[in-house]
Order: sequence, then structure tokens, then C-alpha cells
Amino acid sequence: MTAAKLIACALIVLSAGCGSLRASPPACPPGVTEDGVFSAALSRYAQGLLLQTDEGAGSAAARDAFRDAHRLDPDAGPPLALAVLNLMEAECFDEALAILEARCARHPDSAETWTMLGRVAETAGKPLRAAQAFARARISLGDEATDTDIVLAEIRNRFKAEDDRTAARLLRRFAANTNLPPDLVHTPLLWARHFVLDAKTPERALPVIATMIETAATPASKAAALTFYGDVQILAGATNRGIRAYWQALESDPVHLSAAQRIASDLRRRSDTNAVVRLAARISKDRHPLPTALVTAAAWTLFDRPEDAADALLAGHAAFTRTGAHPPESYYLTLGAALDERDRDDRAAAIFSEAISVHTNAHAVMNHLAYMWAVNNERLDEALALAERALNHEPRNHAYLDTLGWVYYRLGRLRDALTQLLLAARLAPQEDGVILDHIGDVLHDLGRREEAVAFWRRALALSPDLPGLAGKLDAGR
Repeated sequence: MTAAKLIACALIVLSAGCGSLRASPPACPPGVTEDGVFSAALSRYAQGLLLQTDEGAGSAAARDAFRDAHRLDPDAGPPLALAVLNLMEAECFDEALAILEARCARHPDSAETWTMLGRVAETAGKPLRAAQAFARARISLGDEATDTDIVLAEIRNRFKAEDDRTAARLLRRFAANTNLPPDLVHTPLLWARHFVLDAKTPERALPVIATMIETAATPASKAAALTFYGDVQILAGATNRGIRAYWQALESDPVHLSAAQRIASDLRRRSDTNAVVRLAARISKDRHPLPTALVTAAAWTLFDRPEDAADALLAGHAAFTRTGAHPPESYYLTLGAALDERDRDDRAAAIFSEAISVHTNAHAVMNHLAYMWAVNNERLDEALALAERALNHEPRNHAYLDTLGWVYYRLGRLRDALTQLLLAARLAPQEDGVILDHIGDVLHDLGRREEAVAFWRRALALSPDLPGLAGKLDAGR
């Protein structure tokens, strides 16, 4: 038998429990006493156990004995379990199912019996019958007491039976519950990924992702689900629907970069610079300028026009602030980074400073501004204060520690710099060429040249395009 079948068999035995041999008095044939029926059932059950011991698993004689014991006393748990188990081992699935269906007919409110039937039907390769049995178990328990495994089993078998509509309805129903265990919370995403990545049937993922969209708890999570929906639509060949989904994601979360980048990628794929020009012209007039500005900037970046990208983001900032509001922290960070990249540092500093005044806990912005000033070797006291503020929010952030270390280096506090940079290197999730380059510079200025060269070499191997690094090694610094 396969592992799945053996697991199902084990579940049957566990489900049967260790109770008494007879759950209720068996029906007595005419002229036969209740004790006579019970004795006959007990005798055949005992014979089955002995035959199984003597002849081993798979004994046909033992199987017949357990079948007889169950027939004589159909409500006794152990004969039922061993009869079904032995029938499954012999791959007599239809007979095993018939026994359990008869049991369910006698005990229609027994969630345990319906669950057993579902397990056997699933093992027998009958997903629709399994799903129906798990549904009866779920109904018997009631929604409040429903076991997570039963719900997941019903959903799994609905999908296996290609009853996607019912499966999606179940997902939607249970996803609306805010007190779900993690197994159920993540189920829609897992099934959507299965259809896309494993089954290669992206169209089946779409109603599942629609459930994720409907039940999203936050605008950001809804935007993420809509972006996923767009990805799958495009994978299924519906490009226009995919692009619409990306724009809907930006309606939910105006600074959802992933959606903006995907729209921009489509424009780049079509080499449609005219569309980007039209988008740029819309920014100042748009009721919602930030999404338009993000898409425009992402597109100009892909067309290798970074100055236009930065200008688009500035236009979005100007249009949004004219309404009396301020952009989210992430927009400020994107805009400031674009300006910094183009060496428009005074404008970047102004944007970052505005962000910090509006979003007082914007530690990522604090870190970026501090690092920019440290790189430029200017306003170092202010940079130190910002780096320390950022670290108060995330004391173990390796990027923030690198910034603090570099500020210390610029201030001439070499030993403090080395301490922070070594800690940054240790906390980084993987080796970071920039941090190693900084350590090399500090070691060199401390007179530890051999160690400095070793760090520079490793940094060069990781990040061969780091400015000035190759020159330092060539000079033997």
C-alpha cells in the first residue's frame, strides 16, 4: 500500500477508539438470544485477532473473521475498525466504503463516523464522495466546533473533484472568520500557488485569489492579492485583465510598488513611450496622483531615463501636497532615493527632512538621510543623531548599524566605527560587500593593512562594481 493509504488506515483505527467491543445491543435473529449474538461476534473477533497473529497482516481468513464479527454486531467499534482496515489493505475499497456508509446511515449525527468515511473515500480515490462525507462531519459538529482538519480535508477533496466553486465558497466562508488557526488562514494562498506552480492551471487559481481579495484585512494585503490576481490573469493569457488588476491594486494601496512596476514592465515590453508621456502629463491633474507618478517613474526607469523618473515622482509629491495632505512614508523614501541616485542631494535632503517631520517614526528615511550625509561627509552631527534615532526603532538592523559605523568613521571615531561595522556584518542575513568595504577602510586607517586588504578582496568578490574598491586594492592600501 502507499504511504497515504497506510496513514488512512491508521486514522481509522485511531478514530475507532479503545472503547468496549459493543456500543449498543445487536439485533437478534429469531430464536437467537442477545447473548448468543454477542458471543458469536466476540468469538469471530477473537478468531480474527489470532489468525492475524499467526498468518500476519493481509490474512484473508482474519479479514473474513472481522467481517463476520462486524456483521453480527455492526455497532461495535473494534470489529468495524479492523474489518475496514483489513479490507483496505486488500484494496477492497468499495466494500469498506459500504460498511462505513451503512454505519453512517445508522448514526447520521456521528461526526467521527462521517470523518472515517471521508478518509477511506479519499484513500480510495473518490474525492467527491470524500468531500461529501467531510461536509456531513462538519455539519454534525457545527461551525463553532468544526475541526480544522475536517474543513481542510473537505476543501482539498472539493478541489480534487474539480468542484472549485464549492471549495472557493468554503474558503470564503471560513476566511471571513478573524479567529482562524494559521492552517486555514494560509489555505487560499497555498491552493492558488498549487494551481499556478504545480498543476499549471492558473485559471483555477483565479476564484481562490478572488477570495483572498474579498477577505483581505488591510488595504496593503488587498493590493498584494490584486497584484497576484493580475499576475495569474496574465499567465492565463488575459493581459488586459491583469493590467486592470494592477491598477485596482494601486487604488487600494496608492504606493504599492509591485503593481506599479508590473504596469511599467508592460509599457516597456510594448516600447510604448508615448503612453508614458501621457501618464506623466496626467500626474498634476489626477485626483490620485501618487499611483500615476509611481507607474510613470517606474516606466522611465525601465526606459533608462532616471532624471525623468525622479521628475515624475516630484510631480506626484507636488500634486499630492497641494491637496493639503502628505504622501505616505514609503513614497517619500522612493522619491528621496531617486533624487539621491541622481546626485540631487539638496532636494533629496529636503524631501527626507519633510518626511521625518510628517512621519516622526520614519526610521528608514532617517537612516537613508544619515547615510547620504555620511557618504557626502557633511552635516555629520545631524547624521549621527538620525542614525541613533533609526537604531532606537530597530537596534539589530544591519543596514542601520552600517550607517552608524560609517558616520563614526567620518567623525574619526575609528574604534567605535569598527565595533558597529563588525556587528552589522554579523547581523546581515548574507555577506554584504558594502559593509565589508567599510570595515576594510576602517582597518586601513587603524594601521591594520593586511586585514584591510583581506576585507576589500572579499568585498570585491561580492560586489565587483563598488566604486573605488578595485583601485584601493591596486594601490595596496
